[in-house]
Amino acid sequence: MRWGLILALVLAILVLGCSQEEAEKAPTPTPTPEKTATPTPTMVETPSKEQVIAEKFQTSLHYTRNGKAYFYSKDNGGFEALTGVPIEKIGCMKCHAKTKADGSPIEAEEYTPDCNDCHVEIGDKPSSKVCLGCHSRQGVEIKLESAKPELFSDVHRSKGMECIDCHTEEEMHGDGNQYNSMLEGAIKVDCENCHTSVPENTAHSIHMSKVDCSACHVKTVISCYNCHLESAIKSHVKRPYGPISGFKFLINFNGKVTTATLMAVQYENSTFYVIAPFYSHTVTKDIECSDCHGNEALKEYDENGKIVITAWNSTAGKLEWRKGVIPVVPDWSTAFQFDFLTYTGNTSDPFKPFDTGNWTFLKHGADKTQMLFGEPLTEEQLDKLRMNIG
Repeated sequence: MRWGLILALVLAILVLGCSQEEAEKAPTPTPTPEKTATPTPTMVETPSKEQVIAEKFQTSLHYTRNGKAYFYSKDNGGFEALTGVPIEKIGCMKCHAKTKADGSPIEAEEYTPDCNDCHVEIGDKPSSKVCLGCHSRQGVEIKLESAKPELFSDVHRSKGMECIDCHTEEEMHGDGNQYNSMLEGAIKVDCENCHTSVPENTAHSIHMSKVDCSACHVKTVISCYNCHLESAIKSHVKRPYGPISGFKFLINFNGKVTTATLMAVQYENSTFYVIAPFYSHTVTKDIECSDCHGNEALKEYDENGKIVITAWNSTAGKLEWRKGVIPVVPDWSTAFQFDFLTYTGNTSDPFKPFDTGNWTFLKHGADKTQMLFGEPLTEEQLDKLRMNIG
């Protein structure tokens, strides 16, 4: 009996051991692969040209109006540092033409820049008349052409060219980048885009690599001098003393000597002016060598270290200003001499240019100056201008 139990136990152990060994040797079953659904391709819709333009327009200068705020800002050394008045209270950021392109009136309080500012129908080509509704300096140039053709005639206008014949769609609608000023690269049009070759002459061979076309071929720039900020803030009336012209500054910008203009502003007893590159649409065949070389402004600077830009004639009761080419000298902010005026009439009076009866002398000199874009001419460049040529 006892031996029978022992034998049964041994047999059980052997059977279990063999079963375990067989189990370990048994092949692992191959898993049944799961069926994967075939992915449905995602359809990406290409945006239309109109959609792309609308998106880029949101960052364009035509939409943001960043230029005014950028130069006025106290953070950039602008006039706000003296006035303490935010630009929103001046009304500059809501600047607009009197009407939309189709002639419908604009409600100032509800105005936001959109396609209809320039287009009667989306996709049409705006006429220069539409552009001039905002770009008033060019409008003044055209108005003055009949009275002063020697200053304000333009070779492109005389051929019947429109603004959009030079300025591109990308410049108008934006390129997707947000700029603080058109001088940061928002405007890409250049004379060489059309004038791929130029006549071979001494002036071109000497100047082409270092002097911008505008320095020789722009006859005059224009500026609205002495903007009366009290009128803008209190009554939303744009009131400069009047448009001054017959001059142009020369500065360094983007590696070349180019033309520049000024903007002068007055608020209460504070005065300010800025000098910046400017390309007036007064393109002529060329100017005389003596207009730049050995010019009177540089002679005055060499004699007394100053150049009088504007001066109040108390006898005549009017402002006078320097004509011709004015080199922006290294110490321009102290060398340039300006007289500033103030308006004695009511701030709500309609604007009348050169309204001598309501303007009077305020002070001599600017409390603050600014040149965000460009650099003054170097002493080496001034030495070249001192050469009497022609």
